[in-house]
Amino acid sequence: MKRFSNGLAYLFDTEGLTSSIIEDQVMSEKDIEEIIAAYYVSSIDRTETEGAKFLAAGHIVKSLLRAYGQLKQQYFKANNETLYLEIDTCQQEAKEARLEVKKQELVIAQKNQEIANLQKQVKLEYDRAVSEMRKDIKNKEIEISLLRRELTQGQSEIDELKKIAFSRGEPEVIIKPVDLREFKGIIIGGHENWHNRMKQLLPDTWRFVHPDDNIDTQAIFWADIIFFYVNYLSHAVFTKIYPEAKKNNIPIGYLKRINYQDCLEDIQRRLSQI
Repeated sequence: MKRFSNGLAYLFDTEGLTSSIIEDQVMSEKDIEEIIAAYYVSSIDRTETEGAKFLAAGHIVKSLLRAYGQLKQQYFKANNETLYLEIDTCQQEAKEARLEVKKQELVIAQKNQEIANLQKQVKLEYDRAVSEMRKDIKNKEIEISLLRRELTQGQSEIDELKKIAFSRGEPEVIIKPVDLREFKGIIIGGHENWHNRMKQLLPDTWRFVHPDDNIDTQAIFWADIIFFYVNYLSHAVFTKIYPEAKKNNIPIGYLKRINYQDCLEDIQRRLSQI
């Protein structure tokens, strides 16, 4: 038994411990009964020598367990306040971290909403620009179509004007004289001397426009008929007035003869056809 005790003491020495932690533990009768019970449970061939050895070993294990429990209790008692403080600090840090996460999640949600709003705004602006562009293209196409139509019509009238200007057929005979005072007419073209001479033959309800004058298209709307004097007429004035006269259903006539009286007869002849 002594050799067994020396062997255990040696083990304590290897770990830098003293056997006093065992010696300080007093075994009660209950403790001894518990060791003996453990021996009977764990051993089949029981002898007095083996029982004594198990009792000694059990005493050491029991003492070590009890010393460990006491040290553990003392450790947590000494470090209880520090431990709680650390736990509280960790909990506070965790709380702050959760708040920061929520804050960042809110910022991310706001940024995502801003991005969505910008994407929506960009799409609306793009759709609006495309719509306006398509509308402009359509309007331009309509405008080009109208200009082509006016150009074709203007070219046709210019050809007609050229045909009238250079034709040499005899004028038709006036079937019935026309009272020129019943008409408000405009004669466009002709030089100033020709205007003065024709003013003597026509009533005051008639007006004359020199080819160099900047005539306003609004000035023709009151007229019952418009004559173009093709011998002295600018192409710009003709292409400006002719479409407006056609658009407003104002009758048109052409004068080409030099003689004043012949021009007067042409005016009466055209008026008789209205």
